[in-house]
Amino acid sequence: MRILIVIDSLGSGGAQKAKLSLAEGLINLGHKVEFFTYKEPNFFSPMAKSLNIKVHRVTQNKNGFSLTTLVYLRKLISSGKYNLIISTMYGPNIYAALAKIFIKKGSLILCLESSSKAPVPRLRKL
Repeated sequence: MRILIVIDSLGSGGAQKAKLSLAEGLINLGHKVEFFTYKEPNFFSPMAKSLNIKVHRVTQNKNGFSLTTLVYLRKLISSGKYNLIISTMYGPNIYAALAKIFIKKGSLILCLESSSKAPVPRLRKL
């Protein structure tokens, strides 16, 4: 199975480490895993490289929503080469959900790993 994991960055966070651990497990099961990121930093890039994970990067010049990021991700998903797209954070979930609209190929898994006490605006949670 070919899997695309959508995440904001490969920075030194717990979610990033968890996604790389997930990718490593999936690779060990024989799956092909790639990442899509759109922010710096790339603390875990050496780990991704050691696992032979292709990382698609889009550089955003501003904070907030980026149409360029959405278009790039949509092109990746519409290529039809991914059986599964996984995203588990607020921003990446929004990009993945919007990018997948009207594309039938590939299944999309969205979930959220967050503390209920996290100071996140309600609109973003929606």
